Amino acid sequence: MTALDAAIRAEALSWIGTKFHHGAALRGIGVDCIHLVAAVLRAVGLLSDSALIPSYPPDWMRHRDEERLLDGLRPYCDQVQESWQIGDILVYHYGRAASHCGLYVGDGQIIHAAARDQVRCDPVDSTMLQPHFVGAYRVRR
Repeated sequence: MTALDAAIRAEALSWIGTKFHHGAALRGIGVDCIHLVAAVLRAVGLLSDSALIPSYPPDWMRHRDEERLLDGLRPYCDQVQESWQIGDILVYHYGRAASHCGLYVGDGQIIHAAARDQVRCDPVDSTMLQPHFVGAYRVRR
Protein backbone atom coordinates (compact mmCIF):
# COMPACT_ATOMS: atom_id res chain seq x y z
CA MET A 1 0.00 0.00 0.00
CA THR A 2 1.37 3.39 -0.99
CA ALA A 3 1.37 6.43 1.28
CA LEU A 4 -1.45 7.91 -0.83
CA ASP A 5 -3.49 4.70 -0.52
CA ALA A 6 -3.02 4.78 3.26
CA ALA A 7 -4.05 8.45 3.40
CA ILE A 8 -7.21 7.83 1.33
CA ARG A 9 -8.16 4.83 3.44
CA ALA A 10 -7.54 6.65 6.75
CA GLU A 11 -9.46 9.75 5.65
CA ALA A 12 -12.41 7.68 4.41
CA LEU A 13 -12.51 5.59 7.59
CA SER A 14 -12.52 8.78 9.69
CA TRP A 15 -16.00 9.57 8.29
CA ILE A 16 -17.60 6.31 9.46
CA GLY A 17 -20.64 6.96 11.63
CA THR A 18 -21.33 10.41 10.15
CA LYS A 19 -25.09 10.62 9.59
CA PHE A 20 -26.48 10.88 6.07
CA HIS A 21 -27.56 14.42 5.25
CA HIS A 22 -28.29 15.48 1.69
CA GLY A 23 -25.99 18.21 0.41
CA ALA A 24 -23.76 18.34 3.49
CA ALA A 25 -20.08 17.58 4.05
CA LEU A 26 -19.32 17.94 7.77
CA ARG A 27 -17.47 15.00 9.31
CA GLY A 28 -19.30 13.77 12.39
CA ILE A 29 -22.35 15.89 11.55
CA GLY A 30 -23.74 14.99 8.11
CA VAL A 31 -22.75 14.07 4.56
CA ASP A 32 -24.20 12.53 1.42
CA CYS A 33 -22.45 10.10 -0.89
CA ILE A 34 -20.95 12.46 -3.48
CA HIS A 35 -19.89 15.03 -0.89
CA LEU A 36 -18.18 12.25 1.09
CA VAL A 37 -16.20 11.19 -1.97
CA ALA A 38 -15.27 14.80 -2.77
CA ALA A 39 -14.27 15.58 0.84
CA VAL A 40 -11.97 12.57 1.07
CA LEU A 41 -10.36 13.20 -2.32
CA ARG A 42 -9.87 16.89 -1.50
CA ALA A 43 -8.31 16.06 1.87
CA VAL A 44 -5.64 13.91 0.20
CA GLY A 45 -5.02 16.36 -2.65
CA LEU A 46 -6.61 14.41 -5.52
CA LEU A 47 -9.42 16.88 -6.09
CA SER A 48 -9.11 20.64 -6.03
CA ASP A 49 -11.36 22.90 -4.00
CA SER A 50 -12.46 24.47 -7.27
CA ALA A 51 -14.11 21.20 -8.35
CA LEU A 52 -17.60 22.12 -7.29
CA ILE A 53 -20.57 19.83 -6.89
CA PRO A 54 -23.66 21.48 -8.31
CA SER A 55 -26.77 21.50 -6.16
CA TYR A 56 -29.32 18.81 -6.91
CA PRO A 57 -32.62 17.72 -5.38
CA PRO A 58 -32.45 14.60 -3.21
CA ASP A 59 -34.90 12.68 -5.38
CA TRP A 60 -33.77 13.69 -8.90
CA MET A 61 -33.02 10.07 -9.83
CA ARG A 62 -36.65 9.09 -9.30
CA HIS A 63 -37.96 11.50 -11.92
CA ARG A 64 -35.24 11.91 -14.54
CA ASP A 65 -33.00 9.75 -16.71
CA GLU A 66 -30.34 12.47 -16.78
CA GLU A 67 -26.98 11.04 -15.64
CA ARG A 68 -26.03 13.91 -13.32
CA LEU A 69 -23.63 11.84 -11.23
CA LEU A 70 -21.75 10.35 -14.18
CA ASP A 71 -21.70 13.70 -15.99
CA GLY A 72 -20.21 15.26 -12.87
CA LEU A 73 -17.44 12.65 -12.66
CA ARG A 74 -16.35 12.73 -16.30
CA PRO A 75 -14.39 16.03 -16.19
CA TYR A 76 -12.20 14.62 -13.38
CA CYS A 77 -12.23 10.85 -13.83
CA ASP A 78 -11.76 8.00 -16.27
CA GLN A 79 -13.73 4.78 -16.11
CA VAL A 80 -11.69 1.72 -15.11
CA GLN A 81 -12.76 -1.79 -16.01
CA GLU A 82 -10.76 -3.90 -13.56
CA SER A 83 -7.95 -3.84 -11.02
CA TRP A 84 -9.58 -1.26 -8.80
CA GLN A 85 -7.27 0.86 -6.70
CA ILE A 86 -7.86 2.44 -3.33
CA GLY A 87 -9.61 5.75 -3.99
CA ASP A 88 -11.54 4.58 -7.06
CA ILE A 89 -15.12 5.82 -7.09
CA LEU A 90 -17.67 3.02 -7.34
CA VAL A 91 -21.00 4.09 -8.84
CA TYR A 92 -24.43 2.49 -8.42
CA HIS A 93 -27.77 2.84 -10.20
CA TYR A 94 -30.86 3.45 -8.06
CA GLY A 95 -34.03 4.89 -9.53
CA ARG A 96 -33.75 5.96 -13.16
CA ALA A 97 -30.06 6.93 -13.18
CA ALA A 98 -26.70 6.34 -11.54
CA SER A 99 -27.27 8.02 -8.20
CA HIS A 100 -25.03 6.56 -5.50
CA CYS A 101 -21.27 6.32 -5.08
CA GLY A 102 -18.55 5.54 -2.60
CA LEU A 103 -14.82 5.02 -2.37
CA TYR A 104 -13.08 1.70 -2.81
CA VAL A 105 -10.77 1.24 0.19
CA GLY A 106 -9.24 -2.12 -0.70
CA ASP A 107 -9.93 -5.65 0.47
CA GLY A 108 -13.26 -5.71 -1.40
CA GLN A 109 -14.68 -2.86 0.74
CA ILE A 110 -16.43 0.42 -0.01
CA ILE A 111 -16.93 3.43 2.26
CA HIS A 112 -20.17 5.21 1.38
CA ALA A 113 -22.88 7.41 2.86
CA ALA A 114 -25.94 5.20 2.80
CA ALA A 115 -29.16 7.18 2.32
CA ARG A 116 -31.26 7.51 5.46
CA ASP A 117 -28.41 5.93 7.44
CA GLN A 118 -24.78 6.89 7.90
CA VAL A 119 -21.28 6.53 6.46
CA ARG A 120 -20.36 2.88 6.62
CA CYS A 121 -18.02 0.26 5.24
CA ASP A 122 -19.61 -2.57 3.26
CA PRO A 123 -18.40 -5.35 0.96
CA VAL A 124 -18.65 -4.25 -2.67
CA ASP A 125 -20.40 -7.53 -3.42
CA SER A 126 -23.12 -7.04 -0.80
CA THR A 127 -26.67 -7.72 -1.95
CA MET A 128 -27.51 -4.07 -1.23
CA LEU A 129 -24.88 -2.79 -3.69
CA GLN A 130 -23.71 -5.39 -6.20
CA PRO A 131 -26.93 -5.70 -8.26
CA HIS A 132 -26.89 -1.92 -8.81
CA PHE A 133 -23.22 -1.55 -9.81
CA VAL A 134 -22.59 0.73 -12.81
CA GLY A 135 -18.82 1.10 -12.90
CA ALA A 136 -15.63 2.33 -11.31
CA TYR A 137 -14.01 5.69 -11.96
CA ARG A 138 -10.49 6.89 -11.16
CA VAL A 139 -9.55 10.52 -10.60
CA ARG A 140 -6.95 11.70 -13.10
CA ARG A 141 -3.70 12.35 -11.28
